[in-house]
Amino acid sequence: LNRWIKKSMYFDNYFYQVAGGTTSDAEFMSNNSLYPAQSGAAYYTYSGNTYNSLANALKSKNYYTAALHGNSEGFWNRNVMYKDEGFDDFYGQHSFNINEEIGLGLSDKSFLNQSIEKIKNFKQPYYSFLVTLTSHYPYDAVSKYGDFDTGEYEGTFMGNYLKAIHYTDAQLGTFLDNLEKEGIMQNSVIALYGDHFAIPKDKINELYKFENVSNANDYNWFTYQKVPLIMHFPDNYNSNVVNHSYTGQMDLYPTLANLMGIK
Repeated sequence: LNRWIKKSMYFDNYFYQVAGGTTSDAEFMSNNSLYPAQSGAAYYTYSGNTYNSLANALKSKNYYTAALHGNSEGFWNRNVMYKDEGFDDFYGQHSFNINEEIGLGLSDKSFLNQSIEKIKNFKQPYYSFLVTLTSHYPYDAVSKYGDFDTGEYEGTFMGNYLKAIHYTDAQLGTFLDNLEKEGIMQNSVIALYGDHFAIPKDKINELYKFENVSNANDYNWFTYQKVPLIMHFPDNYNSNVVNHSYTGQMDLYPTLANLMGIK
């Protein structure tokens, strides 16, 4: 991802804004620019509603829209909500060959390799929304993440997280390289975001040790509640730019809509 940041615009003050729906809340905000439910998950509580979503807005411009995720279709009620949000097709667990499982399900390597084969056959123009899985908590599939030495953190929660995110970083790197090789980069806007925290608060001391933070207070904890947002534009426009604006997941849809000429 550090390599791709040099070809992209990177937002380094992008905060997650999820509630009880965690990953599904991040999807809900990213695709609708609506805040999550006060309790529970909007993906359950407000399923069946009509949404002025990014997918629906792009469909009005004759885009084909698809969501892809290697987990079971009913998890977080995605099979219902993706229809509500205007996705023409949802490629879930049963649309993939589950030939390699790590942690919660289909490995990111297999998921992204199979996804790019599907994307290559999508009718243009299209909006594809992909959700990876392997770097998700609890990071206990250590032996399958590959050989990555975490030094003094070996065998700790933080060390296991570093192994997991290193694995996903490598798979995303290959996926983005393949998008470039296939020419998909040339006429696409690609937005890559993180959905929620990686290190839970009960592991706060491991995080502070890793970051060399001493005399920490509540403010320090809040400053770490950020996730990456990386946006790549055709012809490497605005490449190697770091945007320091304070932003959050509610801002992604309006930003993409503005780029696509959607009010």
